[in-house]
Amino acid sequence: MRLASRIVVVMIASLIPIVGVEIYNTIQLYKSRDAEVRVTALRQAELAASEINRMIEGMRGTMVAVANAPAARSLNSELCSPFLTQLTQQIKYLQVLLVADSTGQVRCASLPTYLKINISDRAYFQQAMAQPDLVVGDVVTSRATQKPVLPLAFPVLDDAGKHVGTVVSSIDAQWMSEQLLQRGFPTGGSITIVDKNGTIFARQPDSEKFIGTKFPEQYKYLLSETESGVVDGIAQDGTRRLMGYIPLSKPPYGLFISSGVSVKETFFTLTSATWRQFAMTAMAVIASLLLAYFMSRRFVTRRLDGLLSTISRWQDNDLSARTGLTPDQGEPGILGYQFDRTIEKIAKREEAINVLLRELVHRSKNQITVLVSLCNRLAHGQNTVQGYRDSIIERLMAMATSQDLLLQNDGKAVDLETLIRAQMKSFEDGNPARISITGPVVSLEADAARSLGMAIHELSTNATKYGALSNRKGHVSIAWENTTGREKFIEFSWMETGGPKVTVPETRGFGRTLVEKIVPMQLNGSAQLHYLPEGVLWSIMFEAVMTVSPPIPTISHGAMTTVSSNATTTIASNFWRYA
Repeated sequence: MRLASRIVVVMIASLIPIVGVEIYNTIQLYKSRDAEVRVTALRQAELAASEINRMIEGMRGTMVAVANAPAARSLNSELCSPFLTQLTQQIKYLQVLLVADSTGQVRCASLPTYLKINISDRAYFQQAMAQPDLVVGDVVTSRATQKPVLPLAFPVLDDAGKHVGTVVSSIDAQWMSEQLLQRGFPTGGSITIVDKNGTIFARQPDSEKFIGTKFPEQYKYLLSETESGVVDGIAQDGTRRLMGYIPLSKPPYGLFISSGVSVKETFFTLTSATWRQFAMTAMAVIASLLLAYFMSRRFVTRRLDGLLSTISRWQDNDLSARTGLTPDQGEPGILGYQFDRTIEKIAKREEAINVLLRELVHRSKNQITVLVSLCNRLAHGQNTVQGYRDSIIERLMAMATSQDLLLQNDGKAVDLETLIRAQMKSFEDGNPARISITGPVVSLEADAARSLGMAIHELSTNATKYGALSNRKGHVSIAWENTTGREKFIEFSWMETGGPKVTVPETRGFGRTLVEKIVPMQLNGSAQLHYLPEGVLWSIMFEAVMTVSPPIPTISHGAMTTVSSNATTTIASNFWRYA
């Protein structure tokens, strides 16, 4: 895949979060709008229920007054009917008033067509004759007008409290539907009034189509709910609406009110704006990707192609090849400029390599000098060729071990703990309790590492032959610490315990001379060697520079237990060279 294509891929990846945020914001906007619409639907249902309840309460007040009027209680049509006619003319929502006796026979009415009608078989009449308060009946067909109406009945009592008749009024279904239309509702919305039996009493829109029909079966459970609420569903006309509803248990008692808000109409503006936004975002993304591709070709890949061409010429030994790019041409210019500088520095590097080779020769001569001095000193006190040979090999192996560590670290400082473990690796016997190492993290320069490594090897060899490591119970404790603070001195100690009883040797061998004089001199410090009855104790104090480092936990390495503290020490020493 070319760089320009990769840049386009990176652009796409960078645009994903932006698109994700857009989608998230759109979803949240829809949720917020949905919550607002639900509140609106419920509020409209509550407002309609409140208006209908006020109308029914007004009718109840009028019917109470009629029930207590002497003209109505007399059940005399000549006295009662004019009174009822006058009332209906004064109150606009009263379409009809009539009074029936206890047998259900209408004795007086505001309209003559209702006289001589018997309503004893009507459920609302029977309920009114059995209770002392207003009865809101179910939707019925009027026997006088043959139209669906909602009857209301209130009992007429005599002075003894006995039911002697019933005041009846009704609300015409078509008239109520027209009132709902005049009241108004949102485009695509609806409002429905249903009686206790699930019969639709009034509805808008399409009142003629739905009046007298049954409320949808899947929503009949809402009639018996105890609290108002909102549901999302498909209405009878096939329109999806959020319907706020007032159940039968809430005022106006005995009627179910629902107000629907069309989901399509409500979210139309939002949906249109969302699609426009997505279209504009998509065009912006496509334009950005195309622009990124052509700009990357113009300002990036062409310059990189020039750089690659220069590299090819250089690989063909054309060392005069240059890109000619400058840092002010952006990252490709910086890359080409640095490449040109690299080519120019190659010749200087060759000269530097020659200098390093001369330094290597110089150091090799120094190593040879050390080896010659070592051989000369070991020659004293050796009685056999084999003994002289073994001594030389052991010292050379100790120096080789230190040199290996230096090579692994590119000739730089060596960790003291690593040096100790390397020198004592051949003296492990599988028992982790035999050797313990405790101290801060310390780094030794090359010359100091070689010197201290030889001393550790010398002490380990002596402990294996005559000291704590010559039996199964002995223990060697190696420790170092900063005795005076961040700078000044490091005190290093080698302590043997549990080995054979120690006596002071009668002769001074090379090993004793090494740890008592040579190594301290090389480290520019001072050392003491004690032959204690319980074991050999060697300590050396040398100058060091302390720098704080993060704490290092206690760790276990093979057969040696190591405890490292939280300091790093760099040992600087003047290497004492043999003449």
